[in-house]
Amino acid sequence: MKADLTILSAEDYKKYNISTRGCSDVLEALTPYFWSSVVEEVLQSYRDDLYMSSTRDIDDDNNVGIYVMPRCFSTLENTKKISVKPVIKNPSNLTYNFTTKEEELFRSEDDPNKDVRRRCFFKYGVYPSELVSKKNRKKLERAYKKNKLIKTGKEYTIDSKKYEEYTLPSEIDRIKLYNLFSTDVNGNYLYVKKYMRFTKKVQTKIFKREKEEVYWVNVNSIEWYINEKDNIAISRYNVFSGVPLTLDNQYYGNIEKTYLYEFLNNTFSTEILPLGEYFIEKSMEKIDISDSVKEIFYEIINEDIDVLKMYQTKNILYYVKEKYSELKDKDYENIVVGLLKYISLTEDNYLYQETEQKKELQSSLEEKENKENKIMEYKKQMRLNNKTCEEIADDVSKYISSNMTIDEITEAIYSMYPYVKHEELQEILNELDIKPKVLVR
Repeated sequence: MKADLTILSAEDYKKYNISTRGCSDVLEALTPYFWSSVVEEVLQSYRDDLYMSSTRDIDDDNNVGIYVMPRCFSTLENTKKISVKPVIKNPSNLTYNFTTKEEELFRSEDDPNKDVRRRCFFKYGVYPSELVSKKNRKKLERAYKKNKLIKTGKEYTIDSKKYEEYTLPSEIDRIKLYNLFSTDVNGNYLYVKKYMRFTKKVQTKIFKREKEEVYWVNVNSIEWYINEKDNIAISRYNVFSGVPLTLDNQYYGNIEKTYLYEFLNNTFSTEILPLGEYFIEKSMEKIDISDSVKEIFYEIINEDIDVLKMYQTKNILYYVKEKYSELKDKDYENIVVGLLKYISLTEDNYLYQETEQKKELQSSLEEKENKENKIMEYKKQMRLNNKTCEEIADDVSKYISSNMTIDEITEAIYSMYPYVKHEELQEILNELDIKPKVLVR
């Protein structure tokens, strides 16, 4: 499920000690260079350590602005050039399974040798961040032009345009080689290195002509600082820029009524998800259903989708109606539309295909192992067919003596041949010249 996102007020950012880089006890206010270059104009007075807050300001000239951390204001029309440090409002409610927590020890500025507290960080979501190296940039561009890259199926929205995400075939080969490729598409997606190809038109300095500039960008995990007491998580670094606070340069202090807030919760929150979760959210995009019905949709995807892929549309509807009889007709229709979209998104996706093949292989190996175990057990049970009772008696005679009781001899026979039948035991004892009056196993 998606995270519920926002940005904080200037006062709250200060409260959580989010400051500028260069201080010893901070979450760094650093913006990746790629995002600094996304906006066409970068004001000389703006630095990489600036990021938006939700605090509204009206200066003496009645020019509505926004407080930019740290220690300065920006007019609303310039907010597109300011970085964003997102905040998760409800990290404890996340159902995302791939978070990894780690603690960092901070020191007191007054006494560097004194431990003051630990801060807990975790990784959640992935997003374009740093530019790839020049060497890898050329390698990726060559592979792109030769159509040798693999599309993961995800897209990222920058300035209202969609940019596809790619991985290299060698990345898939790598995780296969080390047997890291699993039956979990989210895990497979997070294992591979991912890239985004971003292009924009720039004007040459000499002839003032436009040319297309290509950027290859690493898609990396987003790191968050979690404050469990207040149940919020703040991104450790500035995550993106290029998104204005408002589209009409009007802001009255309610962050939830802004374009940025809408972008965070309708676009960004989906695009940071791993592949499996991403496709689920994309399948429900623009479908108006309640949260409770969404839960049913997630349940069907997780439990029944493999079966439903073999059904026709009409049969999918009957299947859902039979399993969830309490829903309204409109809910059934919306669920089926979402399921059909999900099937369409995933059936031709490379990572999904590989994951399905892995599932089939694993199932085949398990079936083969079970079959081999049954054969071994069968052979074990049938091994008397290869020996006569006389031969068995000869084998047993090597390990028994004249002073052993009948019970001890019987136990010796069964320890060597546990599948001897009652009538076979009598015959073996006869061969050993032992005539018991009553034979009890």
